[in-house]
Amino acid sequence: MTTTNNLIKQNIKAELQLQSESLLLKSAAITNQIKTIEEQATAGTELVSVYLDPIAKTSPFGTQVDPYMNQQMPGYTNKPAQMNFKLLRSIARKTEPISAIIKVRCNQVGAYSHVSDDLNKAGFRIMLTNKEDKPTPQEIQEMKMIEQFMLNTGFEYNPDRSDNFEAVQRKLVRDRLTLDAIALQLVANKSGELAEFWVMDGGTIAFATEDFQYTRRDTYQPIKYVQVSNGQVMGEFTDLELAYGVANPSSEITSLGYGESEVELLVEIITSYLFSRDYNKFFFTKNSVPAGILSLTGKYRTEELDMFKRQWAAQVQGVNNAWRVPIIASEDGKAVSFQHLKTSQKDAEFMKWMDFLIKMTCAVYQTSPEEINFEAGSTGDAGPMIAKEGGQSIMTSKDRGLVPLLRFLQNFYNSNLIRRINPKYKFVFTGVEPQDQEKDIDLKVKKKFFTTVNEIRASEDLPGLTLMVGDVNIFDMPDNPAIWNMVMTMKQTKDQEAQAAAMQEQQGAAPAEGGAIPAEGENKSVEEDLDSPEEV
Repeated sequence: MTTTNNLIKQNIKAELQLQSESLLLKSAAITNQIKTIEEQATAGTELVSVYLDPIAKTSPFGTQVDPYMNQQMPGYTNKPAQMNFKLLRSIARKTEPISAIIKVRCNQVGAYSHVSDDLNKAGFRIMLTNKEDKPTPQEIQEMKMIEQFMLNTGFEYNPDRSDNFEAVQRKLVRDRLTLDAIALQLVANKSGELAEFWVMDGGTIAFATEDFQYTRRDTYQPIKYVQVSNGQVMGEFTDLELAYGVANPSSEITSLGYGESEVELLVEIITSYLFSRDYNKFFFTKNSVPAGILSLTGKYRTEELDMFKRQWAAQVQGVNNAWRVPIIASEDGKAVSFQHLKTSQKDAEFMKWMDFLIKMTCAVYQTSPEEINFEAGSTGDAGPMIAKEGGQSIMTSKDRGLVPLLRFLQNFYNSNLIRRINPKYKFVFTGVEPQDQEKDIDLKVKKKFFTTVNEIRASEDLPGLTLMVGDVNIFDMPDNPAIWNMVMTMKQTKDQEAQAAAMQEQQGAAPAEGGAIPAEGENKSVEEDLDSPEEV
């Protein structure tokens, strides 16, 4: 018993000693911190907090994903929707209006895949992030180098990388409008700098979870994305190795970070369209409902009826057994009658229904029906939702659909590509809003009333012009009629005064050259003789 008590005492003593040493260490640390603050205050330098790390960050307290979603697979999460990516692609291919819209947008974005020398024409440019800065020759060279990087999808030639920038954009636009999921694989060189980028199938990218079992041993960074095909993980990517983007994000925790495709929003419309289209197709090919019944009244032999049926089938039966008409015979008298069983398509308002479905599809995709060769307002509406003029309608459609798409891609490139190369540069699509050129010209014309030509040229980094009118340089004057009238009036007054002074000088110099000045009376008599009529 005594031995046990001694052991307990020794353990308590050792623990107290450790706590005492810990307190001494903390006390010493606090003393050093106080000493540091006093030295900073004495030196007059800015005090730095010794308790708060300015770059320390805390994790958010809430959650952005639902941990109880049944879409979670071992190590990654699937898209939480009734339709997976494979089904979305299949639906988009089978629905002609959606295929047409995607094709149009791919062609439109493809026109912005080259470097443009004119900011008001379709293309792209690499510019300084700060618009107020003027690029140096070295920065101009760097911007051209980044432009070539974008055009070739890499700094160095790689025979395995066959896609140019236009092919990359077309693939991204198709995935964006079909899946709302785009992805680029970012390949770095040995120094860790971005060297090239590849398009990835956005439908195969999933978000890795915290319990994901790493198989890579060449990185210490956490795995954020995985590529999944047929339920098998084909690749693992960190945040620096893959860029993933969605255009329609949602704050719902059940979305698990995935976007919402326009195809998902159009499920009911697409279903109605496919049923209506197939109904119209089968109306001519696989119609099992007869158009009517042919009734033969009278007494006919079996051989005669069979021969008539064979002849009828050979002459009027439709493709794939369509429009097969039942033939019946009765024995009361002799006559032939036909009873209709079908109504016309016009009565069913079939065309108006199809037109409505196409318009709804265009509305969700923010495009005009005219862009896919359908007329707006063709169903007899009081007025189309978009202006009837073709040019104005298409321009409005581009503002609603094409411009947001280009802005999304532009931000995606800047966030994942250009910022990693050098954050002082940015990727910009040019000619997105060409009407701005007309606005700028109109503004400059208005500025001419209170701004000189040389001031406008100086704002465009152009040299000044000189054209003197008297003592005034006309290019240093505003193009204001009131000011010009005042200046011209002043100039004419000065010219008249100068002419009058010159005439006075000439009159003063004339007597000295011509001889004596005549007397006043003689001069007067001469004037009277000239004014008086000649006597006969």
